[in-house]
Amino acid sequence: MRDLSAAFERLNREQKLAVTHLDNLVVRAGPGSGKTATLVVKVAHLLTSVIPAPRGLACITYGREAAREFRVRLADLGIHPGPRLFLGTVHGFCLNCVLRPFGAMLGDEVLTRARVATDRTTDAILQRALDQVGVNERLGYFRSTLTVQRGFSSVP
Repeated sequence: MRDLSAAFERLNREQKLAVTHLDNLVVRAGPGSGKTATLVVKVAHLLTSVIPAPRGLACITYGREAAREFRVRLADLGIHPGPRLFLGTVHGFCLNCVLRPFGAMLGDEVLTRARVATDRTTDAILQRALDQVGVNERLGYFRSTLTVQRGFSSVP
Protein backbone atom coordinates (compact mmCIF):
# COMPACT_ATOMS: atom_id res chain seq x y z
CA MET A 1 0.00 0.00 0.00
CA ARG A 2 1.33 3.41 -0.95
CA ASP A 3 1.24 6.34 1.43
CA LEU A 4 -1.51 8.88 0.65
CA SER A 5 0.75 11.80 1.52
CA ALA A 6 3.40 10.50 -0.91
CA ALA A 7 0.76 10.18 -3.65
CA PHE A 8 -0.38 13.74 -2.90
CA GLU A 9 3.19 15.05 -3.11
CA ARG A 10 3.62 13.56 -6.60
CA LEU A 11 0.82 15.79 -7.90
CA ASN A 12 1.48 19.19 -9.47
CA ARG A 13 0.18 22.45 -7.97
CA GLU A 14 -3.12 22.48 -9.89
CA GLN A 15 -3.78 18.84 -9.07
CA LYS A 16 -3.13 19.48 -5.37
CA LEU A 17 -5.59 22.39 -5.48
CA ALA A 18 -8.21 20.07 -7.02
CA VAL A 19 -7.64 17.47 -4.29
CA THR A 20 -8.00 19.96 -1.44
CA HIS A 21 -10.87 21.97 -2.97
CA LEU A 22 -14.00 21.22 -0.94
CA ASP A 23 -16.69 22.72 -3.17
CA ASN A 24 -18.01 21.48 -6.53
CA LEU A 25 -15.26 21.07 -9.06
CA VAL A 26 -14.79 19.93 -12.65
CA VAL A 27 -11.48 18.29 -13.55
CA ARG A 28 -10.95 18.74 -17.27
CA ALA A 29 -7.69 17.96 -19.03
CA GLY A 30 -6.25 16.01 -21.93
CA PRO A 31 -5.27 12.34 -22.04
CA GLY A 32 -2.32 11.40 -19.85
CA SER A 33 -2.47 14.61 -17.85
CA GLY A 34 -3.11 12.94 -14.48
CA LYS A 35 -6.88 13.31 -14.11
CA THR A 36 -7.32 9.80 -12.75
CA ALA A 37 -4.38 10.14 -10.36
CA THR A 38 -5.83 13.41 -9.10
CA LEU A 39 -9.32 11.99 -8.60
CA VAL A 40 -8.00 8.86 -6.90
CA VAL A 41 -6.04 10.95 -4.40
CA LYS A 42 -9.09 13.18 -3.91
CA VAL A 43 -11.35 10.20 -3.16
CA ALA A 44 -8.80 8.80 -0.71
CA HIS A 45 -8.36 12.22 0.92
CA LEU A 46 -12.12 12.74 1.28
CA LEU A 47 -12.68 9.31 2.83
CA THR A 48 -9.72 9.50 5.22
CA SER A 49 -9.77 13.15 6.23
CA VAL A 50 -12.96 14.98 5.29
CA ILE A 51 -16.05 12.75 5.27
CA PRO A 52 -16.75 11.32 8.72
CA ALA A 53 -17.93 7.71 9.07
CA PRO A 54 -20.52 6.37 8.52
CA ARG A 55 -20.98 8.79 5.63
CA GLY A 56 -19.39 7.97 2.30
CA LEU A 57 -19.20 8.91 -1.33
CA ALA A 58 -19.88 7.61 -4.80
CA CYS A 59 -17.14 7.42 -7.41
CA ILE A 60 -19.09 7.01 -10.65
CA THR A 61 -17.55 6.39 -14.07
CA TYR A 62 -19.02 5.93 -17.53
CA GLY A 63 -17.24 2.67 -18.32
CA ARG A 64 -16.21 -0.51 -16.58
CA GLU A 65 -12.57 -0.11 -17.55
CA ALA A 66 -12.39 3.28 -15.82
CA ALA A 67 -14.05 1.79 -12.73
CA ARG A 68 -11.49 -1.03 -12.72
CA GLU A 69 -8.65 1.48 -13.00
CA PHE A 70 -10.01 3.48 -10.05
CA ARG A 71 -10.45 0.28 -8.03
CA VAL A 72 -6.82 -0.78 -8.60
CA ARG A 73 -5.38 2.65 -7.84
CA LEU A 74 -7.51 3.13 -4.73
CA ALA A 75 -6.53 -0.34 -3.50
CA ASP A 76 -2.89 0.76 -3.75
CA LEU A 77 -3.81 3.45 -1.22
CA GLY A 78 -5.68 0.98 1.00
CA ILE A 79 -9.14 2.21 -0.05
CA HIS A 80 -11.69 -0.42 -1.12
CA PRO A 81 -15.35 -0.24 -2.18
CA GLY A 82 -17.72 -0.96 0.67
CA PRO A 83 -20.35 0.73 2.81
CA ARG A 84 -18.56 4.09 2.60
CA LEU A 85 -17.54 3.92 -1.07
CA PHE A 86 -19.57 3.04 -4.12
CA LEU A 87 -17.20 2.58 -7.05
CA GLY A 88 -18.72 1.68 -10.39
CA THR A 89 -20.48 2.80 -13.53
CA VAL A 90 -23.49 5.06 -13.92
CA HIS A 91 -25.56 1.97 -14.73
CA GLY A 92 -24.27 0.09 -11.70
CA PHE A 93 -25.00 3.05 -9.42
CA CYS A 94 -28.56 3.39 -10.70
CA LEU A 95 -29.16 -0.33 -10.35
CA ASN A 96 -27.52 -0.89 -6.95
CA CYS A 97 -28.26 2.40 -5.21
CA VAL A 98 -31.62 3.38 -6.70
CA LEU A 99 -33.56 0.60 -8.44
CA ARG A 100 -32.79 -2.37 -6.19
CA PRO A 101 -33.35 -0.62 -2.84
CA PHE A 102 -36.55 1.07 -3.94
CA GLY A 103 -37.73 -1.94 -5.93
CA ALA A 104 -37.53 -3.95 -2.72
CA MET A 105 -39.56 -1.29 -0.91
CA LEU A 106 -42.20 -1.58 -3.64
CA GLY A 107 -42.11 -5.36 -3.54
CA ASP A 108 -40.95 -5.50 -7.17
CA GLU A 109 -38.93 -8.72 -7.44
CA VAL A 110 -37.90 -7.99 -11.03
CA LEU A 111 -36.01 -4.89 -9.89
CA THR A 112 -34.39 -6.63 -6.94
CA ARG A 113 -32.99 -9.36 -9.24
CA ALA A 114 -31.98 -7.07 -12.13
CA ARG A 115 -28.35 -6.95 -13.26
CA VAL A 116 -26.32 -4.75 -15.56
CA ALA A 117 -25.64 -6.76 -18.71
CA THR A 118 -22.04 -7.71 -19.38
CA ASP A 119 -20.29 -6.57 -22.56
CA ARG A 120 -20.46 -10.15 -23.81
CA THR A 121 -24.23 -10.31 -23.26
CA THR A 122 -24.89 -6.96 -24.94
CA ASP A 123 -22.72 -7.98 -27.89
CA ALA A 124 -24.68 -11.22 -28.28
CA ILE A 125 -28.03 -9.40 -28.14
CA LEU A 126 -26.91 -6.77 -30.65
CA GLN A 127 -25.51 -9.40 -33.04
CA ARG A 128 -28.75 -11.39 -32.79
CA ALA A 129 -30.76 -8.23 -33.59
CA LEU A 130 -28.53 -7.48 -36.60
CA ASP A 131 -28.97 -11.05 -37.86
CA GLN A 132 -32.75 -10.93 -37.41
CA VAL A 133 -33.17 -7.73 -39.45
CA GLY A 134 -30.82 -8.97 -42.16
CA VAL A 135 -27.87 -6.64 -41.56
CA ASN A 136 -24.91 -8.64 -42.81
CA GLU A 137 -22.26 -6.73 -40.97
CA ARG A 138 -19.87 -7.80 -38.25
CA LEU A 139 -20.62 -6.35 -34.85
CA GLY A 140 -17.28 -4.51 -34.62
CA TYR A 141 -17.96 -2.58 -37.81
CA PHE A 142 -21.57 -1.91 -36.90
CA ARG A 143 -20.62 -0.66 -33.43
CA SER A 144 -18.46 2.12 -34.91
CA THR A 145 -21.35 3.15 -37.18
CA LEU A 146 -23.71 3.10 -34.21
CA THR A 147 -21.32 5.27 -32.17
CA VAL A 148 -21.17 7.84 -34.98
CA GLN A 149 -24.97 7.85 -35.25
CA ARG A 150 -25.37 8.37 -31.52
CA GLY A 151 -23.05 11.36 -31.74
CA PHE A 152 -25.08 12.95 -34.51
CA SER A 153 -28.43 12.22 -32.87
CA SER A 154 -27.72 14.72 -30.09
CA VAL A 155 -27.01 17.57 -32.52
CA PRO A 156 -30.07 19.85 -32.99
